[in-house]
Amino acid sequence: VRLDIDMAFIIGVDGHVTGADPAKLKGADAKLMQAVQQDDNPSGVLVIGDVPYQAIATPLLSPTLVGWVVFASRLDASEMRKLERLSAIPLDAAVLGRDERAGAWIAPRGVSGLAGGAVSRDLAGAIDKALADKAPEPRDFRAPDGDALALVKPLASIGGDGPAALLLSYPMARAMAPYSPMLAMI
Repeated sequence: VRLDIDMAFIIGVDGHVTGADPAKLKGADAKLMQAVQQDDNPSGVLVIGDVPYQAIATPLLSPTLVGWVVFASRLDASEMRKLERLSAIPLDAAVLGRDERAGAWIAPRGVSGLAGGAVSRDLAGAIDKALADKAPEPRDFRAPDGDALALVKPLASIGGDGPAALLLSYPMARAMAPYSPMLAMI
């Protein structure tokens, strides 16, 4: 509670997990094991049970390596609301993961302006184009509730997990709302 983390557990050098139910990790432990063996200080987005987490692993030495301690914080709707409140404009934020098997970008449930599950083809195209161009400029896309502007930032992921991206979107209807009385008068 003091560190404001949602999950903490240890992975031994043999891959044994202590402090978390291995069934709950659903393969994330294998990705973590790969990451801790390849990287000095692995950190990034890790999907555990279809929920994205910001995770970091650090070695446990006693005096030789005995394992790694992993701390993870959920990147869920409440965390995204905290990020949204930092903005001067009322935008929507979401962390999206790419399901490589399905070839689709996946939005978690409870994200404003997006239904949980695979995102629309239009938004997926905008995300792919933004990541390929490595361009930090907003792009237009068609959201379920109308046109919107989106800014996409790539996020590091752990253990070869599919790519992750932060999506900041601003619905055009919300942007134009202050001007609707003027447009009605015209």
